[in-house]
Amino acid sequence: MKGLISLLIIVFLHLASVSSLFGQVFPGNNWDQKSASEFDFDIRQFESMENEISTGVFGEIHSVVVIKDGFLAYENYFNGWHRDSLQSLQSITKSIIATYAGIAIQNEYIDVVDVPILPFFEDSFNVVNLTSNKTAISLRHLMTMQSEFEWEDGWNNPNNTWNEILGYRGDWYKKILDLPVTDSPGTSFQYQNGNPTLVTGLIQQASGQSIIEFAQNYLFEPLSITNYNFWQGNGGPENNGHALIYLRPVDLAKIGYLYLNKGRWKSKQIIPEWYVEEATHPHIENAEENPFYTYDYGYFWWINPRFKDHNSSKDTEKIFMARGAGGQNLIIWPEQNLICVITAWNLERPNITQTIFDRFILPAVKS
Repeated sequence: MKGLISLLIIVFLHLASVSSLFGQVFPGNNWDQKSASEFDFDIRQFESMENEISTGVFGEIHSVVVIKDGFLAYENYFNGWHRDSLQSLQSITKSIIATYAGIAIQNEYIDVVDVPILPFFEDSFNVVNLTSNKTAISLRHLMTMQSEFEWEDGWNNPNNTWNEILGYRGDWYKKILDLPVTDSPGTSFQYQNGNPTLVTGLIQQASGQSIIEFAQNYLFEPLSITNYNFWQGNGGPENNGHALIYLRPVDLAKIGYLYLNKGRWKSKQIIPEWYVEEATHPHIENAEENPFYTYDYGYFWWINPRFKDHNSSKDTEKIFMARGAGGQNLIIWPEQNLICVITAWNLERPNITQTIFDRFILPAVKS
């Protein structure tokens, strides 16, 4: 009897320690709600934010969602959008692909982030321009944007590599892998869409599942995400590298909450805890600068955004986020156990959207 009591005490203490490490409240199809006032947020900040959004200061804003301590604390939609509107996430898709990679490691489809990528594709096609640099490219190199593939950017550039791939009707994975590699992998940071495309191809090869099946089985179903859409270009996600996904903002917040809880969802470890730490750790410092922010870079995640025009920018350095063209933002603030989703469509000034967080959400919480 004493042995049974001791065992129960040990189990109880273990569960208590787990509860202290991870959020105790998890959403189902939708989030449980608490008002912003219940968290002692400064409501005036939200009122000021709504006023400036309505006057067009930040361009076309679609949604602002704030999750605090596992509860929906603020939710509002603008310019005709509503809760069930599916938002084109643009390059936030890259951070979701990084999540798939963590899931593949958790489920032992992939051993380590330093695994070379070419062996996953060698049964499908022969790679040209093969060099020692190309054979050295690893999953880590892809996710830190250090693959060193020869790549040209600029949407008005007639030699834009991604535009050329978008118009190609053949195998996109081979098309990218056939590109020359200009230096030793890991030498420099260059943001390019070919890297996440190859990660999804690798996951398909490793798991034997289409990337849609993989996403549904290992991420969407556990997180109760049922409303989504994939871009169908080039025959769909299996062939286009899962280039673009559409989600509801409240469901995008669930992916942020997964990271906030160190890869655990309820009682299940979806992503290894060590992987969450690595993915959201700065591997590249000062990877990008725009008129509003400077960022470091992790595994397809942006780290430590420094707001240039705000006295409290030091408070944001422990934040990590996913970003997408047009002003899509998934912001995770571990210190405050908070997630903020901001969606928009501002192609000319996409980065101004993020300033909503620094100008209004951050001071509302810190008041």
